[in-house]
Amino acid sequence: MLDIADSEGRDHPRPSEILDLAANGVGARIAAVLPAAARERAARFALATGLAWSLLYFLIEDWMPWAPAAHRLAPQPFGVFNSPGVIVTTLWTAAIMLLWAGQVAAARITLLASAGAAVVIVALQPPTPSPTFSYPSPDRPTFVLLAALALVASAGRPRRHWSTLATAGGWGIALSGFILTAHQLDRTAIPQTQWRWWWYDFFGRYLWQAPAAVLTVITAALILAAIVNLAGRRTAAATIVFSLAPWAAAALAAYAISWTGWAPTSRILQRLVIMAVAWAIASAVVLIVRRTRGLERGSHGTPDPA
Repeated sequence: MLDIADSEGRDHPRPSEILDLAANGVGARIAAVLPAAARERAARFALATGLAWSLLYFLIEDWMPWAPAAHRLAPQPFGVFNSPGVIVTTLWTAAIMLLWAGQVAAARITLLASAGAAVVIVALQPPTPSPTFSYPSPDRPTFVLLAALALVASAGRPRRHWSTLATAGGWGIALSGFILTAHQLDRTAIPQTQWRWWWYDFFGRYLWQAPAAVLTVITAALILAAIVNLAGRRTAAATIVFSLAPWAAAALAAYAISWTGWAPTSRILQRLVIMAVAWAIASAVVLIVRRTRGLERGSHGTPDPA
């Protein structure tokens, strides 16, 4: 760069060169904290999770073939479906089909398109009659989760792998079992709720009603990542932290929805920023604590010949 600048009579870099250096520098630092192997594993897990959640969401929230009354109650019907959320779930399915067809680049573009569609749908969603129940779809925390999962999945190189389908199947069984069990318990405890308009909000009602519980699980996983990192398994720790990011985003969205109606918008944004910053700091500490200790030990001992 110096030789080129000298030959052109310049004594400072071009703006494009500064931008290129900055982008590559940031990329190098991210790669140092999140190794390629960690990004690949997190991307594979995100791909399987997004596939299971999107297919179940389409069946349970947007289609509901067993409950035609749900479509009549939908404030935002989208053709024969209950909401425009079907666009996101369709893009997820298309991305998986493209991936299995060997079209990796097209699959990544489709995942990014699904993330953008989810953000737009959530941003344009009109206010609901209740800040807690948001039937019918799109369920905002779930779509924040799907958008974040798409970004994580596209951050690595999506690959065809049997573990992706196995993980997606496990998610499908677990989610179906949980929702069916909660549905049956709810009908037994409060039978009259089956006639209310929000009764069909399975995801919002059963999965995001307690964002504190989600954050508790995330915190426990973050502590596990710290322990794994201290044990010298840096790639495994980075995989856990990177995989947790979509869930943290969804939990923050659930908190924002629960605060709607009684907290000013400025207060909600302030709390979300504080929680997001706290999550970022905690994640950074988990990933750098081992490296910092290693550098400190090296500074007090024999210099590394390298």
